[in-house]
Amino acid sequence: MATRIPLMMLCLALGGSPATSTAAADLAARLQEIHSSERVDAAAALTALDAVIVDARRIGDVLTEGTAELHRAHALLLRGEFQPSLEAAVRARSILTESFDQTPAMGSTLATLALMHELAGLYPEALGLHEDAIRRLRALDDPGRLSAALLNYGNLLDSVDNLEGAENAYRESLAVKRKAGLQRSVGSLLGNLGLLRLRQSRPEEAAALFEQALEELEKEENPQATSNVLRHSARVLHGQGRLEEANQRLQRAEQIASSANYRPGQSALAEVRAELMMGGEHGKPDRFAALRALALNQQALDLAEGAEPTRIASLLRQRAWIAETAGEPAQALAALRELDKVEATKRSDDAARRYALLSTRFAFERQVNEIALLKERAATQAAVLEQAQWTRNSLIVGSVMLALLLLMLVTRFSQRRRDQALLARHNKELSNALAEAETQRSAAEEAVRLNRELMRIAAEDLRSPLMQMLGNSERLLMRASAQPELRHESAVIADSAQHLVQVVSNMVDSVELESSEQLRMQVQDMALITSECVEVYTPRAAEKRQNLKLSINGPLPVNGDGLRLRQAVENLLSNAIKFSPPNRDVTIRAHAEDGNCVIEVRDQGPGLRKEDAHRIFGRFQRLSARPTAGERATGLGLSLVKRIVELHGGSVSAEGLDSGSGSLFSIRIPLRSQP
Repeated sequence: MATRIPLMMLCLALGGSPATSTAAADLAARLQEIHSSERVDAAAALTALDAVIVDARRIGDVLTEGTAELHRAHALLLRGEFQPSLEAAVRARSILTESFDQTPAMGSTLATLALMHELAGLYPEALGLHEDAIRRLRALDDPGRLSAALLNYGNLLDSVDNLEGAENAYRESLAVKRKAGLQRSVGSLLGNLGLLRLRQSRPEEAAALFEQALEELEKEENPQATSNVLRHSARVLHGQGRLEEANQRLQRAEQIASSANYRPGQSALAEVRAELMMGGEHGKPDRFAALRALALNQQALDLAEGAEPTRIASLLRQRAWIAETAGEPAQALAALRELDKVEATKRSDDAARRYALLSTRFAFERQVNEIALLKERAATQAAVLEQAQWTRNSLIVGSVMLALLLLMLVTRFSQRRRDQALLARHNKELSNALAEAETQRSAAEEAVRLNRELMRIAAEDLRSPLMQMLGNSERLLMRASAQPELRHESAVIADSAQHLVQVVSNMVDSVELESSEQLRMQVQDMALITSECVEVYTPRAAEKRQNLKLSINGPLPVNGDGLRLRQAVENLLSNAIKFSPPNRDVTIRAHAEDGNCVIEVRDQGPGLRKEDAHRIFGRFQRLSARPTAGERATGLGLSLVKRIVELHGGSVSAEGLDSGSGSLFSIRIPLRSQP
């Protein structure tokens, strides 16, 4: 498999911990400085990190301590010290799990452990750790760490031949970097996408991606990644027959790798030159070309000294193939024997890494279980101590209370006779007070009854002269047709008399509705009552050029007083017409809903305000809205509607508060149960 850009274990994005105190802020700055120098001098970085860990423990900065351990794991991994790196990563995880599990540092720790599982060949565990790290970093909105974790995740998916998943991870990492304005590793990501296209036998797309990668790498000033991309680009150009361009790319890559003293890149370039030379211009190479390729392979092996066994094994396979083609069976056999040794060493190293990982993980899980058990025991002991302390305190309090009780008993015993006499006197006074209160309650009830009766009698006495006044004013209005001034005054008198008659009628109705005994309950069809009310009020609406729209889904049988139910619906219609401007619609809808008969009246008036909410159904309340044609409001209509509906076991509601676009009044009355 082609070498990725950059190497997998160098893709960690680690940052310093946030600090609140001066000392913690100083430690965070030191961590950031150390992180920037880890790849240059890992040994010096390890020494500085040990000092940071000591200082973090001294001031109790747990988050900085865990982050520093994570940096140690990174530096040790760069040095190839797998076991110490693993132990440092596990310590970081243990420290951060306690109080900082949901932090970016924990996400980076899981990503580091995933890389270690991948190096040990434990791919399923590595995939799970990568996915957990990515999920955490997405939630924490940390683009730097998230893009690095996605890059490593894509590398792992590429290793297990999940090319589609690898491409998705690379592209998401690229999108995160571009959205956050992060330039680092953009060229490497594009190079990795180009390598995926090569593996999918799509060289044209690979060449385009390599060109984009080179443009980005020129901005990043990353000589190692630039050398790698040039090498892969040369292979594509050579495959397309563009030999001159391919040779130029290889020469440029060699110059960059040599000036940067990038030995892995120099080794890979020698390997590619040997591979291309074995391909030849016209098919199978001659012996001379094969011997030159063999020399280039030896150069690649010399430059790869100390590299990973996987890299050495790849070069030895190439050497065996070239030697056999060149007619050098002895060298081919020697390369194959060396390959067997390297692969055996690799298997042994992988087994050792897996053993170290599994044993460390087992120890970590055992430690976690022991900590949990210790916490449980501590909680149990704390509960026992708390119970013992509570028992002791209870005994002390009980003793004090017992002493006080004895003292009180002695004191009370001496006063017992006087208390009995005092109690008898109080009982007598209480009996007298209760008798007086009962007398006052009866008098109050009688006063209320008399008040209601007087109000009813007064209203009845007022109704007759008012009706006579109304009749006389109407007759006078008919006779004064030729005298405009007299006709206007007669109309005013008639309107005032009509208003007073309405007020008196509402007062009488309000008094009569104080008790449900006044209702004559029968089966009523609310659909029919609503229809008749609309028919009665249609002429009044026509006077204001209003349109009554009726929608009935009936029949709607209820148990109730037909006269009172009709009065409730008429009051709602009257209000809607009164408060709606001319040339508007008033919508009436009657239907069944959840076992109730629902009557809705919607107007297009000014609506209600928030200050109307608490007094809309009160008596003699004037709301914020005003009649649109000079009509007069009694302030009793809506209170009568509410009382009538409640006496029938229903409810009334109003909508449209502070809307400015009309009001909706609804009454709900239980439907009559069918036999």
